[in-house]
Order: sequence, then structure tokens, then C-alpha cells
Amino acid sequence: MRYVHIQCIIYCKTIIKNNNEKTYLKQLLAAILLLCSTVVSAKTYSGTCGTSVNWSLNTETGVLNITGTEEMTNYSLSNVPWKNYRSNITSVTISNGVTTIGDYAFSSCSRLTSITIPNSVTSIGDYAFYNCTGLTSITIPNSVTSIGDYAFYNCTSLTEIYAMAETPVSIEYSIFSNYSATLYVPIGAKEAYQAADYWKEFTNIVEIDFTGIDKIFIDDAVRGDKNVYYDLNGQRVENPKKGIYIINGKKVVL
Repeated sequence: MRYVHIQCIIYCKTIIKNNNEKTYLKQLLAAILLLCSTVVSAKTYSGTCGTSVNWSLNTETGVLNITGTEEMTNYSLSNVPWKNYRSNITSVTISNGVTTIGDYAFSSCSRLTSITIPNSVTSIGDYAFYNCTGLTSITIPNSVTSIGDYAFYNCTSLTEIYAMAETPVSIEYSIFSNYSATLYVPIGAKEAYQAADYWKEFTNIVEIDFTGIDKIFIDDAVRGDKNVYYDLNGQRVENPKKGIYIINGKKVVL
């Protein structure tokens, strides 16, 4: 975008030298319109990624929104609609109503650090988050009943996985590669995960009470500086660490 501004300034300086005032004004207006149209197109891209599913990406904020209902399309690494903007994507929000995350949907989005998956999602496709090396935490809602091969493979920065289903999702092939990450499961479900194929490979499985939890924050930027945190005893916490807190009367996990 900076390049566009520089080019426009150079162009404007060039036409100022033109002694014909009328021509100058026309050319200046054309330059301004060109700049505006270029800036708009450089900021926002959108399209479809399913019969009833749409996507919109703001390349400045890095936020990719997936909205609609029903299934996302399954892709290969080379034909994902936002393939040319992977390096811009830092956050993905999937709206409630979308039922699947397609194959290769966010594969190799190396700057992706935050992903919100709603309870409407029942299936996560093959290689969906493969090679998302910036992703530090993932929450798998209890609505998910199927996770594809290598879905979270080579997510080298992954340190926390929140699996909210009491019964582990059946996995036929490896979906993770970083089994040193902490796996959080519902209270009473630890033994089931320790006995389940692939889930049992995690070296640190911790039970957590998901009951009444309104949201799980997985990124510092999502937390927000304006939130006031209280522990479960009602004491205000100035610098919250990882754990369960109360915000605006609702239980959340950091």
C-alpha cells in the first residue's frame, strides 16, 4: 500500500508541472480515484467457500471471517480461495451455522494465531490446520465428531489443546505432531483419553470443568485490556495467568 501512495505522489508531482490547469485538475482527480480504488481492493477480499458459506478477509487486520450455513468446500493446498493471502491471515472466526471445516482450509497459514470454532461444526477436514506454525492453542468443541488426517500436524507452536467432548473423537490416523502440548479434557474424561488411540500420546492430560464456561481465550489480543478479571473466589486479579476466571459474571478460561 505504501508503494501505491508513493507512485500516486510521483504522478501528482509530474502533472503539476503541466501548465494547463484544466488538464491538471482532470488528471489529479483521476489519480485520487485510482488511489482510492486501489486501497479498497488491497484491504478486503471476499467470495464463497461453500454452497451457503462465504468468506471475507481484511488484509490489514489479518481477520478472516467464515459465515453462512452448511458445509465448507473441501480443497487442496493449491486451490483454497485465500491461497494468495495466507501470509496476511492472523485470525480466523467461523460463525455459528457453518457445519464443517474443509480439507486444507487453513493449511500453511503460518501467521495464524487465533481460531474460533463454533458448536455448529461437526467435522474438521484433512490437513485443515496443517503447518500453522504460529498457532499456540486450539479449542475443539464437543460438537465435533470427526477430525481428518493431519488436521493439526506440524503446528509446532501448539501448547494447549482444549477437547471439550467427554468421549474422545475417534482418530484413524495421526492428527497431531506435538504431543508435548497440554491436553485439557472434561472432568472425568482423563482415563478415556489416556486409553484412546493417538490421544493417549499426550504426555500431559489435565481435567478441567468446562461447565458454565462462556468462552476460551486463546490469544492475548482477544483478551482485551478493558476486561476485569476475578478468580472463582470473587477476588479481583490484576495480572491473570492461565486458568479459570470470571468476567462480567461469566466463567472463562485463559
